[in-house]
Amino acid sequence: MKNPIKGTVAYVATAALLNFAQHANPNMLSRGKDAKRIKQYVAAGADVTATNDDGETAAHIFARRGSFNGLHTIVVAAGNVRIVSQPDKDGMTPLLRLAEANNTGVDQYLQFRTEEYLNQRDNQGRTIAYLFAENGNYDKVIELAERCPDVKQQCIIFAVQNSKKLTPTEKMDALEALRYAGF
Repeated sequence: MKNPIKGTVAYVATAALLNFAQHANPNMLSRGKDAKRIKQYVAAGADVTATNDDGETAAHIFARRGSFNGLHTIVVAAGNVRIVSQPDKDGMTPLLRLAEANNTGVDQYLQFRTEEYLNQRDNQGRTIAYLFAENGNYDKVIELAERCPDVKQQCIIFAVQNSKKLTPTEKMDALEALRYAGF
């Protein structure tokens, strides 16, 4: 009797999963667009801590894309929240990458280790608050400063002034709001 699933999408996907499990490749793991597929990859033996040539894990790649759901699924599947604080070659952690993508999903992880995560810096000295300020998300910066007073010691005003993502009017609005908040 012929195998009824051979040649179908399910068969190809299963074969790909088995092949993937043999090769630790974060780029492949990050192709799982939904939680179900990511869980399948992990169940098939995918190493969520495997790194590519740039030192990025699948968590970094999801975060770089601004995909909080993908990052969170990786963390849950791995059963290890410390994945979000693993730096790549640029010193960027997945949380810093999420902030760089202006994704406020960072909040879900800040409730665990607020000061530790807010004080993470990449190789250029940028923090989560700095990256939000650079993107013009000054409301988020003010909220972070309320949680962790150390945020006010970071170069937030400098981030806004040197941002290439903000128009001059947006910079003026951000600077006014930040100064009013005590920066």
